Amino acid sequence: MGEVVRGDIVKTGVFTVVERKNVDEILKEVQFQKTGLTESKNLAQLGRMLNATLVVTITAGKLGESFLLTITVTETSSGRVSYSDSQQFESLEMSTAASVILVNRLVQSEFVSAL
Repeated sequence: MGEVVRGDIVKTGVFTVVERKNVDEILKEVQFQKTGLTESKNLAQLGRMLNATLVVTITAGKLGESFLLTITVTETSSGRVSYSDSQQFESLEMSTAASVILVNRLVQSEFVSAL
């Protein structure tokens, strides 16, 4: 599901997306695999290591009988969450549509307009 959202984000042309394999290579290179940098509380530090200004995370989970897809944007300079939005959907078959809705709201948000 994260790959679908990542693909939708790339299609907008608004963000430069760093591939996960590149992140993993950098982490290996600096031997930080066991430092906990991939935990939410350390996203800003990881982003700075990658010379990124923002880190976008996507989470998906079950919410009762439905599902919830959440996108969060964290500023690497401060660790502040600048944007967060969720989209609920009823079945896994609807996950692509939920992703498109979520990414469109991000791209059209005041947050992105201010970048």
